[in-house]
Amino acid sequence: MVTTTLEGSPGPGPWYLWLAAPLVAAALGAGFAALGRRGAFVKSVLGTLALFGLAVWLDAGTAPALWTVLYAAWAGLLAWALIRALRRPSPTGFTPPLPQERRRALVAAGLGLALAVGGLAGLRFAADTRLAEGDAAQLAGDCVTALERYAGVEGALNAYTLGGAPAAARTGRSACVQTLLAERADGTGDHEGAESAYRRATVAFTARFGTGAPRLAALRLAHGDAMVTADRRRLAAADPGAVGRPWFDAEAVTTYRSIVRDTPHTPEAALVPARIDTLYAQITGDAAKRPCVGLGRLLELATLDGAKEPGAEPVTAKARAALPEVRYACGASQYREKRYREARATLKEVATGPYAKKAADLLIAVDVADAAQGSAGALPPPATEGPAPAGTTELVVANDSTKALEVLYAGPENGTAEIEACVTCTTRRTLPTSPLGGRYDTCSSSARTVTLRLKPGTYDLVVRGAGSTDVRPHTGRWSLKPGTAYSSCFYISSGLY
Repeated sequence: MVTTTLEGSPGPGPWYLWLAAPLVAAALGAGFAALGRRGAFVKSVLGTLALFGLAVWLDAGTAPALWTVLYAAWAGLLAWALIRALRRPSPTGFTPPLPQERRRALVAAGLGLALAVGGLAGLRFAADTRLAEGDAAQLAGDCVTALERYAGVEGALNAYTLGGAPAAARTGRSACVQTLLAERADGTGDHEGAESAYRRATVAFTARFGTGAPRLAALRLAHGDAMVTADRRRLAAADPGAVGRPWFDAEAVTTYRSIVRDTPHTPEAALVPARIDTLYAQITGDAAKRPCVGLGRLLELATLDGAKEPGAEPVTAKARAALPEVRYACGASQYREKRYREARATLKEVATGPYAKKAADLLIAVDVADAAQGSAGALPPPATEGPAPAGTTELVVANDSTKALEVLYAGPENGTAEIEACVTCTTRRTLPTSPLGGRYDTCSSSARTVTLRLKPGTYDLVVRGAGSTDVRPHTGRWSLKPGTAYSSCFYISSGLY
């Protein structure tokens, strides 16, 4: 039955409206009928019905003052026509009506006018009564009954009674329909559709009753809680290394704060700040265990608009402030799981703040590890050159090629170094041959060099073209001893270096 009510049309109106219109029209012409003026009587009936039809077509209930004047003018025109008829002979007679005929006609006209006015008033009262019943049912939470009452009032024929009930019933019906649609969407898990319908229901309810609906506030609070619960269920199946979106957290906060905006004086509105604080605590707690999942949820909150409702602005500001730390933690997690492409995208977002340096260092480790698992060539160990200051390691890297090179290193410390191209060097056709740990005697004197002073330890290195993809990357793991200087020279050979 609910589906039929939601999708069906309210129709023209109750059956008695069809009967009332011709009775009112006939009553207005009672004076002509009493005089035996059949032609005038038929004209008065047809004219009245035409006026009623125009009122229905133009929805006279939206401008009752104007149409009341038109109705009065039509009644006055009929009265004028009747007075003339009382002074003139009938078409079939030769003398004016007798005094008793005039009295009979005036009494009939008076009774007819009273019947017409009373009929219209009665129809308006019936419509108002049904409207009140519909309103009462809606306020009691019984939208099914309310829709049945509203449907009888909304009928187009009610427009000729000049009452405001049809328009009010349409607004009330909209509030109930949207409420039922919201509950239906909520039941099927369509939370976005439910929130949209709840919002429209609140607007219609406020337009009808001048205030927000306490029942809608309770339903919307339950809807927000349902979205939070749905997110908890989704957490179990979430990919811990992916920044998944969208979650329902932003929609839940939107729903919660809408309760405060639309129904600020309800008990549910007072519960909103605590609900939002609890939700944020759940998200940050989850972010500590699964930072990438938490990052996706924080991003939802951080992108909320600048709302003024209690609990909305604070949670948005807190989410934005927490993003750098959680982003870094997510990137580190993705790095450990060897999801280098995702880690790179995540860490690049940490451009400012206290985690920017740590993110930049980790980005180097990501690039090094990513190159190592690709089709990179193998770097031979560097040549030992001699002593270095105690507690440090010195590494001289030479570029004996016409391409600018980039060196990335990750270990006790992370960093990058770019070596400019050697414009006077040439591309070689053979790779250098050198004993392990030996000196590269083939490096030309015009090669460009960079000296790195590092903490001793084991480093993963990548040497690749700086800003170029036509130089094959090479990777290697070097153990650099304290107090020792090393050197390594690179050049281009047949597309390789």
